[in-house]
Parts: sequence; C-alpha cells; structure tokens
Amino acid sequence: MYIALFKLGSDGRTRYYTIHNRQGNLFTPFSLTVQWGGSPASGREKLIILNTGKELDERIRLLLRVRFRSGYKVLYSYFRAEESRYVPGEPTGASESVFAS
Repeated sequence: MYIALFKLGSDGRTRYYTIHNRQGNLFTPFSLTVQWGGSPASGREKLIILNTGKELDERIRLLLRVRFRSGYKVLYSYFRAEESRYVPGEPTGASESVFAS
C-alpha cells in the first residue's frame, strides 16, 4: 500500500505526506512508514509499529482523516490486490477492515 498526499503551503510551496507499508519489520507484520516534507521521496520519516491488522487499519484511517482535515489531497495511491477494498476518502467499504487478522 502506498498513499501520497499533497497540499500547497501558505508560502506557495508544495508539501507532501506519504504513508506506506513497504518497509518490513522483524518484530511484527504490521508496520507503517510515514514521510513528510518538500519531496514525496525524502524529508522526515517515522516508523509506526502496530500489533494487529485492526490497529493498522485504524491508524491509516486516523492519519488520513487528520491530513484531509488540514487540507491535504490524494496525489497517488496504490494497493495490492488483497488491499484493494480499502480506498481512502471513500465511504464504500469503510466499515470493512482489509488488514484485520
């Protein structure tokens, strides 16, 4: 899963915020990497480690809700076939967790 968000700052510069689960973790199969800054591929980075698929799903929804409220819009999103039921910002399928174990 990869979600790239963007918004224009008050100074006219584009800000990016990406969420992905491409970076594995030795201790749990449920982790997210969040990056933000002036480029979608660089800037600050945070690794979020979670215990269950349900926690992962809830965290993704929380991160997206907070970013959408602060003015970010979806630039690009990609989901593997098993993750494709979840579409950020869409009401359909919102009650269904894709990552639940």
